[in-house]
Amino acid sequence: MSKMTPRSILTAVLAVAISVNLVAGQAAACGTACFPSLAFTPPTVASGSAPNVNLDSWWCTRSSEYAFMGFSYDITACPSYDEMLRHFKDQRKTYGARYVRQYSACDTTGHTDNMVKAAYNAGLGLFAMVWWGFDNNDAYKTRLAAWLKTINTNPLAPYVVRSFAVGSEPLYDGAITYTALGTLIDQTRANITSTDTIQVTTSEMAYGYVKRNGTALLAHEDHIEGHILPFFSKTATTGDQAWADVWADIDWFRDQTSRAKKIYLSQTGWPSTAEVWAPNSPTADPSLASEQAYYELLNSKCEVLKTFPLGGLGWFAHLYADNTLPGWGVVNSTTKTTPKISFGARTSC
Repeated sequence: MSKMTPRSILTAVLAVAISVNLVAGQAAACGTACFPSLAFTPPTVASGSAPNVNLDSWWCTRSSEYAFMGFSYDITACPSYDEMLRHFKDQRKTYGARYVRQYSACDTTGHTDNMVKAAYNAGLGLFAMVWWGFDNNDAYKTRLAAWLKTINTNPLAPYVVRSFAVGSEPLYDGAITYTALGTLIDQTRANITSTDTIQVTTSEMAYGYVKRNGTALLAHEDHIEGHILPFFSKTATTGDQAWADVWADIDWFRDQTSRAKKIYLSQTGWPSTAEVWAPNSPTADPSLASEQAYYELLNSKCEVLKTFPLGGLGWFAHLYADNTLPGWGVVNSTTKTTPKISFGARTSC
């Protein structure tokens, strides 16, 4: 073997560095050089541009992701790009979030693009969503069109949007029938150009499927986004005693999909007050202690959640800031993002 000179060593090192930068996701097996791993920083890109990386080597594999994924993030107040960037950076740097999941809606033109840009620059992937709301109107159609435009025309979108949910509890709210929603999910998927990286689904409670006799809808979903809020169980007590209710629902989702689909809990949490919604159990405890105890319970079940199909079950804390949905936030407000409870969820085990 020939002896390497200092110059040749430097050349070799630079070549390796450039190669790693261009094929970031190819090292996904080690869980580091892929988006949105906590060990990976997205390259800076010019406005209107995308990373010079093939999509098939950009993303961490879904099978490598489980446990705490990130936060639900309420956008009702139409936060600016700068506000979202600040919040998303806090979610990632302070709490170890890898993704952010949209909650509610903002109908300001360009907000979907700003959300994509802020998520990218904070290093977060995005679970986007079409919000029906509670008014039973057709606003969802405009929101669906806005997201499809962003997904298909914004160069950054395929590098940020990982999931696109058509509705948040649309079955439970009676906003649409399960047959019509299945058709809409299929049509939405057909209208997305990056279906190799962006999956399409809905976001719903197990009870929503049962209430509407809509379990057939699960076959139309690329993965499952379940809502589990055990505070509303008729047998609820304290957050640390909620596992039986959580297990019943995640086991139901697993069995109804023949253990063949990835499952996420896109909304799960416990409130510190009953200011917004009252419980269904007289013994349910809305308190800071129960909110923290519930997240500690999920954290303690990491090894169990890891056994779920396709690499394990991931969950989103519902939700980020308390002033956007009083009682439910992990931080106090969107202006003063001090922690309301001690939150240190695991992203692996």
